[in-house]
Amino acid sequence: MHRFRKTDFFLISIFAECQRITPRSPRASRNTGLEFECPEEFGYYPHPRDCTQYYVCVFGGALLESCTGGLMYSHELQTCDWPRNVGCPENSAPNKDLDDDPLLESSLSEFPQSVMRILFINFQKDRVSQQQQQQQQKQQQRVRALFCRLLREKRIILLVYTLSLLIIIINSERKR
Repeated sequence: MHRFRKTDFFLISIFAECQRITPRSPRASRNTGLEFECPEEFGYYPHPRDCTQYYVCVFGGALLESCTGGLMYSHELQTCDWPRNVGCPENSAPNKDLDDDPLLESSLSEFPQSVMRILFINFQKDRVSQQQQQQQQKQQQRVRALFCRLLREKRIILLVYTLSLLIIIINSERKR
């Protein structure tokens, strides 16, 4: 019988979170636009609280779409654009602290080391202080955001490489 460990649940939670927040197709995002009422039958409209999202109205039905790669929706241009060109209020950008995190901007050569460091700092210790637990949770949120970003941006090679490292670590932990 397979015994699950902390790392198994952490890895599963990453995929579950990415699936929850990443639309699989334009059709999958239809349901999330139901609370928006289109002012006209066709058009593009900014999301009221999130500058990275916008609504596309087609035959009066709202489709919620998202900008990727750190871009924000420009209602003036009716497309995604760089944040400096959009002028979005600071409180409208979700997860701003995660997007500005140096981990997410690390170079490709540093990427595997960063992930390893974040995932497994004090991970094996049974007793850690409350401050260390909070730090671990914050670091795990960053890793989740990184995984989801890689998944959204279809950076499959980095995602596969990182998952390979995680599997190696999980297997080595089981041998202990």
